[in-house]
Order: sequence, then C-alpha cells, then structure tokens
Amino acid sequence: MKKGLFRLCMAVSLFPVVVNAQAFDNYYFGISAGKAELDANASSNHNDIKPEGFYDITIDDSDTAFKIFGGAEINDNISLEAFYTNLGQYTVNADFTKQNITANTDIRYDIESVGIDLVGSFPLSETFNIFGKIGMQYWYVDSIVDVSSNTSAYYIKHQSDLETGFDPTYGIGIAMNIHQFSVRAEYEVYKIDEEDINMMSVGVAYHF
Repeated sequence: MKKGLFRLCMAVSLFPVVVNAQAFDNYYFGISAGKAELDANASSNHNDIKPEGFYDITIDDSDTAFKIFGGAEINDNISLEAFYTNLGQYTVNADFTKQNITANTDIRYDIESVGIDLVGSFPLSETFNIFGKIGMQYWYVDSIVDVSSNTSAYYIKHQSDLETGFDPTYGIGIAMNIHQFSVRAEYEVYKIDEEDINMMSVGVAYHF
C-alpha cells in the first residue's frame, strides 16, 4: 500500500510539468474497482516451455483491480487525469519432469501502473456524458518464482525480479453526474510490454 501511495504521488506531481495549474477550472478525485484480465496467449506460453520438460500448465489470467485517480478540467470537454492502478496478480503453475527429477513451478506476477491520461468528454444530457482517454504509463511487474522438487538442486524459494517500462493506455466510458459526485463505468487497456491488460471497472469521483 505504501508503494501504491508513493506511485500515486509520482503521477500527481507530473501535473505542473504538463501544464500550468492556473489553466485548470475544476478538480476531482476518485477511486474505482473492477476486474482486470491479461490478454495473453496461453498456448504460446505452453509451447515456449514444453521442450524444457514442463507439462500440466495452468494460467490464472484475471484478478480484482483498483484505481485511484485525480484530474483537472482544462475546459468543459478536456481534462488531464493522473492515476495509480493496481492491476492484480497473475499466476502460471506447471509441473516438470526429466529423468528422475520431478518439480513444480509457481510464478506470480504483481502488476502496477502509474501515469497520466488526456480525457475528452461529450455530454449526452445534463446527467450523462461519455468519454474517451489516451495516455502514458510507467508500469511495474514484480515476478516471484517458487520451485519445489524431489532434489535440493532444483529448489528455489521466492526468487523475485522487477521489470519496468513505459507504454500507452487508452479507454472509453460513461459517467453519471449527481451534484458534486460522478459515477463512472469504464473499459481500459494497459499496454504492458508486448501484452495487454484489459480492465473493466466502476468508480466514483468527487468534484471540487
């Protein structure tokens, strides 16, 4: 949680770099939660490791996700939005056998993202509006590998590795405005290296 708050602060601190704060009319902050799914090719992963002796491969490619965001309106239709998103955990589990050695491998990927979106909105009525967004993110993938086997030569406990990178994000959504609050439903795509993570969420924002 501490890392998440730190990364949210990183995103918010980028606002003055992008545009002078005096150019903004209104500010808002909010939180949303939903489901994220890794758009990965499981059969491709299977083919990659099958020659090495792995079999019975299972992939958990979806998890609960949440986002904390804050934005500022440049005008009635354009705003800048900073965000921190926890995209959840994804796992790959496989058994290994070779000669007299048997082993089980468990790999977990924890994925987080921080960035800024340019949001364009269009009113459908006084209450509802649709919006689209596009932006850039700095993502974090923390992978943890556990290997257990019938021999100590193939035993690994909590070997971790951290990967980071910059990639685009984009999404669409609809919002319902209720006084100073807005309730939104949105679909977002987070590009993580060569993979996509698709997130569907519902959230609420407070407008100052």
